[in-house]
Amino acid sequence: FAHNLNLIVQCGVQCVKETIRKIKGIVEFFKRSAQATAKLKEMQVQLGEPSLKLKKDVVTRWNSTYDMLQRIIDVQKPLISTIALNYPELEHISADDIVKIQHICEILKPFKDCTEEMTSEQQVTASKVILLSQSLKQWHNSFKNRTSLHNDVRQMPEKLKDALDFRFKDIERHSLFAYATVLDPRFKFHGFSDKQCAEKAKKNLVSFCK
Repeated sequence: FAHNLNLIVQCGVQCVKETIRKIKGIVEFFKRSAQATAKLKEMQVQLGEPSLKLKKDVVTRWNSTYDMLQRIIDVQKPLISTIALNYPELEHISADDIVKIQHICEILKPFKDCTEEMTSEQQVTASKVILLSQSLKQWHNSFKNRTSLHNDVRQMPEKLKDALDFRFKDIERHSLFAYATVLDPRFKFHGFSDKQCAEKAKKNLVSFCK
């Protein structure tokens, strides 16, 4: 499930790959330069903000892309000031970029939460698959008529929703996940969009007990 989430998000972020490329280039510059990192830290102290380091994404872990973008939001003021004062040759981060990044993080936050939930070794996870996949679909449907979403980000929820539908279209018919959900006292029939799948799972479970 977590692997599929990674593939889905990798597909979705293609809509904003230019923004990610730009931010990644800035992060890589600061990671390579101890002097630039020191100047950023000085600016954070000067502005009275926490001394947070930039984060670089890893290709195989989409969560790291979210973390990289979220950290840009966290350090936006000292980072923008450091670049403007010391490194004018770098691509600058505009107010429009910040809005775009905020919207990207808002869209991706539930994916990060679900990934962390499903990769926990201390929790029961199989019974959450149906509920979480349906919740993600509903979350992205909520962006359908949202006019305040940045134009460059507008296609992203639709792309993610299509990928979710493709990879989890038959998840409620998967007996293992259906049985696990019905048997989990926290969920039972919650999360099923097709009540027939829930009833079928219930009937099968009852027949097993006879």
